[in-house]
Amino acid sequence: MMAKIILFPQQVSSLSAVVRKVLRKGTMVQSKQQPDPYLNTEEVAKLLGYSVRTITEWAQRYQDTDGLEGIPAFKFSRAWRFDKARMEAWIADKKNDAKRGIA
Repeated sequence: MMAKIILFPQQVSSLSAVVRKVLRKGTMVQSKQQPDPYLNTEEVAKLLGYSVRTITEWAQRYQDTDGLEGIPAFKFSRAWRFDKARMEAWIADKKNDAKRGIA
């Protein structure tokens, strides 16, 4: 059962103003989109200076070895994704290994 709402012209006018205000606020929120916390294979390849194929192989190795080897990644559908925070930590760890002389 649907309820009927009867509005007087003044109510329609104020309701329209409220709806416009809500829509404007919604638009403003949408324009302040959060940056994507994940990188794709191409972005990681560019970041590290390796080919997409190499990054894909490292991601697959990470998955196959339960994270013991390779580069931290997960598969979303058919595409690899890389968490930005984990990538930053992984890069920092690799830099520290290089400073200590660990391959």
